[in-house]
Amino acid sequence: MLNIRHIAPAGLATFKQRFEDAYYRDELIDRVYHHQLRYFGIYQMTELIGGFVLYEGGRGPLKTLITPPFHPHIGLFVTKPHISYSEIVEALQRFVREPYVCYVKLDLPLAFHQKDLPSPWRERWTYRLNLQQSQASLLAGVHATIKSSYQKSVREGCVFQEAPDKEQVIGLIHSNLNLKNIKYKSQVLDHIHQYFCNHPFAKYFGTYKDDQLVAANIVYVDRGVAYHLFSAFDRSLALNYANAAHLLATLIHLQTHSPEIHTFDFEGSTVPSIDFYFKRFGGIQCVYPSIYYSRLPFIFKQPV
Repeated sequence: MLNIRHIAPAGLATFKQRFEDAYYRDELIDRVYHHQLRYFGIYQMTELIGGFVLYEGGRGPLKTLITPPFHPHIGLFVTKPHISYSEIVEALQRFVREPYVCYVKLDLPLAFHQKDLPSPWRERWTYRLNLQQSQASLLAGVHATIKSSYQKSVREGCVFQEAPDKEQVIGLIHSNLNLKNIKYKSQVLDHIHQYFCNHPFAKYFGTYKDDQLVAANIVYVDRGVAYHLFSAFDRSLALNYANAAHLLATLIHLQTHSPEIHTFDFEGSTVPSIDFYFKRFGGIQCVYPSIYYSRLPFIFKQPV
């Protein structure tokens, strides 16, 4: 039977290099998350055969462990191919019920999806688009309303480009979050934006009309996959086409200028309106396992 143990600080540097994601291998990432990342090893007897990372929050006895904010998954890796995913799922299910934590939310990488997940596991999903297909094929899969928005943006003189002012992009993202009254960890988000500003794998894109930023996004690239982590548009302007046009322009730009990127991950949401929007770009729905467990249902609202 597999067991899960916390990784001691002395072994952390070596452990982190086992992650497949460059994001978690980066020595700066702990500082980005205010040194609240906690690393766990998966053991078969005394042999380390896998691991993952979580973000620790809460106060006193109300300790929480969740997928690191603003990242798609917990970086779960397994080094032994003979270990079944079912064994991993069972070990994680035991882990989330351990008494020292009151709230746990884990999102696994796409590779760990399996059918007929036991409770309290659930299926969540994102959409992924192949950027190595021809541009004609890519556009054929995009809904007509999205293409219409893009064409209108071009007719009205909007210009898509890599954003010269990254702070302006970040300001627009914060403005959108605040307008929608979304609760988020603002200090962590600020640190992540500072981290991405100087990161060679982070791309900032903007759409401009009369030199005014009307839509923007931040894309992070890891192992040939471009993750659509943040996006925003100027809600004070009557440009209802800007957001969709900007995202389609992002896809076309990456396909044309970044041949090393083979896949675009929309970082989809199970919120119906967002899900409906992303699926119109022609990506394939990709399902991953997620587990939520709380001992305090009257305090913590179960996520959608």
